[in-house]
Amino acid sequence: MQTCRKCGVEVMGNKKCCPLCQGFLSGEAKSDEDIFPNLDYVRKSGLILKIIAFSLISITVISVTINLAFTFDVFWSGFVALGCACAMITSFVGLQKRGDVLKCIVTLEYICLPLGILWDYLTGWFDWSINFFYPSAVVMVTIALVIIAIVMKMPPQRYILSLTASVVAGLACPIFLALSLATVSQFLLIATGFTVIMIFAIIIFFWRTLQSEFVKKFHL
Repeated sequence: MQTCRKCGVEVMGNKKCCPLCQGFLSGEAKSDEDIFPNLDYVRKSGLILKIIAFSLISITVISVTINLAFTFDVFWSGFVALGCACAMITSFVGLQKRGDVLKCIVTLEYICLPLGILWDYLTGWFDWSINFFYPSAVVMVTIALVIIAIVMKMPPQRYILSLTASVVAGLACPIFLALSLATVSQFLLIATGFTVIMIFAIIIFFWRTLQSEFVKKFHL
């Protein structure tokens, strides 16, 4: 029977890691047969993703065809294609991470933040991504995570890593200020102050929990 080096529990079946802490197991499996049955089921999300992919590809092809057929001065279909690509990425992540709403939100945050800056750059760089979009998104996502955790009565172990990841994204705000990338600094200043407050809140109230979850997550 396999034994977890950290938890000290015995694990039945043939497991690659401890089901409690995801740590390494020592010893040999009692049998090659898993004690849990394998259930065959059809993933509906796969069909939904295929429909979304087909729809977005069709929109892109139709847009490029119309753009080239009527020889417009502006290649607007390129922006349509980029928009469809962004929609495809966010749809894929949303469906894949739908089982963990907090992880899904943070993953989408880390995808949408650079995409917003990319859109600003491709449309002539009007600084809206740095001045308004980035700081507002960071603050709203962090607040949303806290509200969801409170409403769903989650223990700190379930939300502390997602919350920390969202707060870390806010560290880019003081960097933008230091590099003088913003023309309107009020939103970045508010986001910077909010990020500093959240960092101290995590350190003061959840430092041990964060350390524990970090060790489990990365098998340290």
